[in-house]
Amino acid sequence: MTKVLAISNKQLQLENVRFMFRPNFEGRKTEFNALGDRNFQIVIDPEDVPVLQDYGINVKLHDPAAKNPDLDPDVVQPTYFIKVKVYTEYSTPVIALINDDGELDVDDEVPTDNITFLTPDMYGMIDEMEIRACDMVIRRREKHERGTYARLDLSKAYIHVQSTPLARKYGF
Repeated sequence: MTKVLAISNKQLQLENVRFMFRPNFEGRKTEFNALGDRNFQIVIDPEDVPVLQDYGINVKLHDPAAKNPDLDPDVVQPTYFIKVKVYTEYSTPVIALINDDGELDVDDEVPTDNITFLTPDMYGMIDEMEIRACDMVIRRREKHERGTYARLDLSKAYIHVQSTPLARKYGF
């Protein structure tokens, strides 16, 4: 479960980030997304919801059982989440992929040869990756004059990519 490590008027620090739906770092057009809009949703622990809301962050609730009463409520649980945008027009987020063979603990120092920094044209790769762990720094911006909630955009992401036997064999 995503853990809020620190929060202020300027940023959120998150550990063990879990994506709610398929992320859209590529900016592909979907039913819920215009072409070029890069974003993702993060699962939020119910205990963190009041704190995030106190900082003006829009925390949404996804409750599939409310729309479909045939679903078993013991199997399908309501989930809180936030939406984060990935802006690349004026500043580029720092996204580091950490090639992880499973032997690195999340708090271990990562050898520099295990880190790859992505450029914006490479962000789409994240959408298909098997992620073992992810920590993020998210910038919090004050709401727009016509807005209701604070805006969130990605500042930094440290993504541990799950290594597979074939990836280890061939080196990619």
